[in-house]
Amino acid sequence: MFFPIISILMSIWLYREAKLRNEPRVLWAISGLLFSFLAMGVFHLKYGNRTQGIVALCFGIVVYSFWLADFVRA
Repeated sequence: MFFPIISILMSIWLYREAKLRNEPRVLWAISGLLFSFLAMGVFHLKYGNRTQGIVALCFGIVVYSFWLADFVRA
């Protein structure tokens, strides 16, 4: 599955964006690696992109709920 690749790409993007905004870069990169869409949504909500943040959070909740359902079923 491509989910680890997406997580790595999102953590790189969060690292670069946090660097531009003088935020803790490593913290955002680690959170992007662990909670990719959720971290992206929180980052967008924090910096004023409300629509993108809400979409990313909703997508993250859907993705993680499917993952959790598969994990519990197995």
